[in-house]
Parts: sequence; C-alpha cells; structure tokens
Amino acid sequence: DKTKVVGERFMSFSRVFSLIVCPLMLGAAAVSSELTAILLGPEWQDVGPMFMLLTITNLVWLPFYVSNSVFAALDASSKIFKLQLIHLVVYFIGLFAIGWYSPVVAAAVHIPPAVVMLALAFQEVAKLLDRPRSDIVSPFAGPFMCAAAMMAVVFGARSIIVQYDLGAVLQLTTLVLIGATSYIALVVVFCRAVTIEAVNALTENLTKMLESSNSKREDASA
Repeated sequence: DKTKVVGERFMSFSRVFSLIVCPLMLGAAAVSSELTAILLGPEWQDVGPMFMLLTITNLVWLPFYVSNSVFAALDASSKIFKLQLIHLVVYFIGLFAIGWYSPVVAAAVHIPPAVVMLALAFQEVAKLLDRPRSDIVSPFAGPFMCAAAMMAVVFGARSIIVQYDLGAVLQLTTLVLIGATSYIALVVVFCRAVTIEAVNALTENLTKMLESSNSKREDASA
C-alpha cells in the first residue's frame, strides 16, 4: 500500500530530522548575538535579535516543507500549491515588517501565521496518511520542547558568563558546549523513545544505502 509506505518513511524521517534540526536552529537562535559579532563584526551585534527571529521562524517552516513531500508522493499537488501560495504571502509580509518596522512587529506578523500554516499542513498530512494528527505531531514535539529548554539554559548561562568578559569566540564556544550538553541530557531523559526510533531509522537507512552501493559495484564489476 503506497499510503502506508509513505507514512512510515515520513515518520522515520521526521524523527531523525527533528532530533537534529531543532537543536541546531534554536541553538543558533540562542547564540545569535555571538554569531553576528564573530561573523559580521562587533558593529553588527545589534542584528542579533533579527537573526534570532528569522531562525525561529524558519524552524517553524521546516516541518511544513517536510510535510510537502507527503503531498507530492501521494499526488496531492493542489494542496501544495495552495499552502505554498499562502506561505509566500506571509513570508514577504514578514520580510516587509522586518525591513520597515522592527523584529517585534515581524514576530507578530510572521510567526503566528507560520504556526497556523504548519497546523494546517499536519492536518492534511494526517488525512492523507489516515493517521491521528497526534501521530504526525509527536516526532517533532519532544525534540522541539527539549531544544526550547536548551535555549532557556543557554540564555541563563549567558547572563552569568557575560560578567567575565571572555570575548565573543570563547563565550560562543562555552555556550555551545553548555547547550549541547543540556540538550543531550534532556533528550535522554524526556525523549528516549523518539531517540531510539530515530537512531534505528537512521541505521536502517544507512544500511540500505550501503547495500545498494555494494550491489551497484558488484553489478559494474560483473
């Protein structure tokens, strides 16, 4: 059954995707001030809040893009077109708000519609795959909450570290180590089942890729 195969692959990919992408995106948002100071120079440090906003907004959009693969696989391209059209309108409104007003206005204009769009996409995916919506959301929920808690830990650590004037590079390194350690601990405690499933899915996919590569080499040598 095509729907069942697409559903299993979607769930497998979502687990791996969320475990890796959520901490990367929210981690980058948490250290946005340090990143902008190092990459663009100290005079650009004020751009940090805008970078943080864009990173968080893009994290909301990424699962939306992942769900689009289900529409494409099950020949529901009309749903992709409608959702993408709304997405483009919302995206450009958000960019306009950032350019002409402030990151605060952009957050008010951009992030809530992005969350609504993601909810609509998940609802359509649940219908297409004939699964409860909670099944579609569950691979993303745990890692996102762990990454959000990690972000709070990094903010708290910065408020202490900034008193010692370590410099942008050393401060960034310290915050990254604190964030990575806290995220791993949170995932082990609260998302153990999702982590095990994600590791199993990743191992299975890598095994299939190696088997496919070996079979192609054997065919070529024959």
